[in-house]
Amino acid sequence: MKAKAEAARRSNARKAKQQTDAEWKAEILGKLDGLSELSSMRKDIRRIAVALEKLAGMEGEDSDEERIS
Repeated sequence: MKAKAEAARRSNARKAKQQTDAEWKAEILGKLDGLSELSSMRKDIRRIAVALEKLAGMEGEDSDEERIS
């Protein structure tokens, strides 16, 4: 009887571990997909940053011209 109870306990523990492992795997895969999406957006983000820097430079030049006038 004791052996059956121990076998059942081990079986339940194994099932719980498999469930936890599956949940962790799903969570990690979801996070990796998010990182992949961000990585593909990196080029666009860099282009936006360069454009903003150019605009800031143009604004700075306009301000200098107004002060001179």
